[in-house]
Amino acid sequence: MTIAEALEKKISDVPVTVEGKAIEILEDDRSGEPHQRFIVQINSGQTILIAHNLEYAYRVPVKVGDRIEVHGTYEWNELGGVIHKTHHDDRGVHEDGWINFVGKKHPNFSKTP
Repeated sequence: MTIAEALEKKISDVPVTVEGKAIEILEDDRSGEPHQRFIVQINSGQTILIAHNLEYAYRVPVKVGDRIEVHGTYEWNELGGVIHKTHHDDRGVHEDGWINFVGKKHPNFSKTP
């Protein structure tokens, strides 16, 4: 399922891979587990929040204008949704996520192998 389909049907918990450009870097969300947050405009034109868990992964050195590819879990919301779980899951609860940054495969920025 694509993000466009999930958005239209208001569906969450969908594994997705998107490519786009970072258009805004937000302050970290420090409520609960800390998350690095940035907004990506994906190739379809839709904007989406990326919430990268800093308990399980290292900070991604993303800057406005960088092109990235993200794999994680999409959660629907009124603003277009969020992709989280962009890190390796050593507990086997969810599919491993990852981030390709500036055309190079990085090792998930995960803190565990």
